[in-house]
Amino acid sequence: WFDRLARAYDQLQRARKTSDAWKAASERGLDSASIGKLAGCRCAGELVSRAKELASEQRNRLMDFMSAAAGLGGGEEQQDDRLMDWQQLAALANAGHEIGSHGLTHEILPQLDDHALESEVAESRRIIERRLDVPVRAFCYPNGDVDDRVVRAVQSAGYRSAVSVEPGVNEPACDPYRLKRWFINEDRLAGPSGRASDTLLRMEICSLADRVFRRRRRRAVPL
Repeated sequence: WFDRLARAYDQLQRARKTSDAWKAASERGLDSASIGKLAGCRCAGELVSRAKELASEQRNRLMDFMSAAAGLGGGEEQQDDRLMDWQQLAALANAGHEIGSHGLTHEILPQLDDHALESEVAESRRIIERRLDVPVRAFCYPNGDVDDRVVRAVQSAGYRSAVSVEPGVNEPACDPYRLKRWFINEDRLAGPSGRASDTLLRMEICSLADRVFRRRRRRAVPL
């Protein structure tokens, strides 16, 4: 949904119709307080970040309206879709790469009721396992948002671990459903030859690179 919303916003910006779209949204009954916050956004990324604060129903209405106002249809969205398809995922799994779940439709999980939460967490796992014929054991919380209720839902769905966007090293006694992770840029892995270095990757993973090179660690980008 965030790609669709960002694409619609960029299209409206290029057509210089953003102000008209917000006015029409208000006239169509979308929450005026939310529109007031969203209309002040200066770029698509800021709009998406603020839209994550909306309730699911309100966010979906906003997304549908913005897409319609921008004149975007399913065909145009598919052409710009950068996600891997099932055939590509199958090839990745057959090569030995683990495939995990990130939710069914990338909802902000703590905002959902129990039924919707169970569907987002469990159905995505069932679909991936059915399509790829591989076990799905790991989950990544959409946008990094998690609370105790979400953790219980992930556990009940059969996952063995889940990752947040909190930076840090995971010790042996850590909670497997609140795993931390590093954000590693490509430039951190380039050796003297300019090619990726296995040694630098190991140093990054165990946080040794931060101490040796006195780097400041970035928080994982919430998606």
